[in-house]
Amino acid sequence: MLICSTLSHNRQRPDLNIENLNAFGNKLNTSLRKKLDSALASIQTRTEFLEVAKIPDTANRLIRYWLLSVNIGKSVISMQGWAFIDTTQNNKGDLIFVLLTGDDKMYLVKTRKVQRPDVSGAFGNQYLNDSGFGFTAFTDQLQPGKYQIGIAFKDAQGQFVFQLKLSSNELPLTNYSK
Repeated sequence: MLICSTLSHNRQRPDLNIENLNAFGNKLNTSLRKKLDSALASIQTRTEFLEVAKIPDTANRLIRYWLLSVNIGKSVISMQGWAFIDTTQNNKGDLIFVLLTGDDKMYLVKTRKVQRPDVSGAFGNQYLNDSGFGFTAFTDQLQPGKYQIGIAFKDAQGQFVFQLKLSSNELPLTNYSK
């Protein structure tokens, strides 16, 4: 309807013709193409926790973190926050994962990176911009039980560093049922 009314005013504004409107539409699509493609890709993929071998507690290292949001539903978990290895001077290239640890099972999901220059500023370290993370993952394939949430890193050198249990007063054990 807007296009029809715009075209009906074409007599007063010769710059508003169908070719110019199509050109504008193509520019709009080109400038937003990456965002549109990213949104479509996230809708078309299903992120799930993958079962992994249990990691021994002896390899635990201190990770600084802050959880901005945690949403736990019947068949999905979403989380946003920031985290970095306490002894790191540079987290460029680090991958952040979230762990679910039960009595006899452990599951892992890769998070998406979120730029956090505020974390770099707060800790006086310009190389912590990649510390932000977020994810949404389905949990309907998990074995029923109680799980503790933890964070793991694969650093730029390929080494895994993790903290199996986040503060229990922030994230209580959660029961998942099919």
